Amino acid sequence: MKRGVILTMAGVAITGIAYLVLLSLPVFDSVANDGVSSLLGDRSTLEETIPSGESATFQYAPSTSNVLSDADESFMWGVHISNYEPGDSLSVTTTDPLGNVMSVTPVQEREAFMPHVNGYYDLYYFEVTNTGDRQLVVYMTFLNSDDIEEGVIQDVLYLGIVGMIFIVGLVVIAAGVVITLLDWRSSRVRGYYGEA
Repeated sequence: MKRGVILTMAGVAITGIAYLVLLSLPVFDSVANDGVSSLLGDRSTLEETIPSGESATFQYAPSTSNVLSDADESFMWGVHISNYEPGDSLSVTTTDPLGNVMSVTPVQEREAFMPHVNGYYDLYYFEVTNTGDRQLVVYMTFLNSDDIEEGVIQDVLYLGIVGMIFIVGLVVIAAGVVITLLDWRSSRVRGYYGEA
């Protein structure tokens, strides 16, 4: 019965280590805003406090490595409500350098991520309007498409490796439990016949 217990403990250790590694991956990091995803955290703006019914404007200049052929989805933007509560809402109006409205995006969640899919400009403006009933603390994040692709591939690779280790740990735990039960049953059978 000892071998089953040892195997089970080894499985628990493996899954525990995999779980801790999983929590340490960048995709699970917090940006210091109640667990907000850090996928875009390396390009974040300063926080702005926006009273109900008022707006704040953020701007973003995409990387100069982007060219006209990369215009579609040349970058991704995210908007985050640091002090989010159910019922909070925003409206994000994207404009080009000439003031032309490119898109209007309603947001009713803690955070929202959107790809930019219009023509390429060297500067974009994002007017974030607080359409809720209380004061909100808001910041935005931006990431170029090439950075997104590299980051996503890396995160998927790490998640796949850690996930496989976690599954191996679960299999080892299951095997340990089965072996423990079989050894326990065998010992009872031996004890029964021994007494007889």
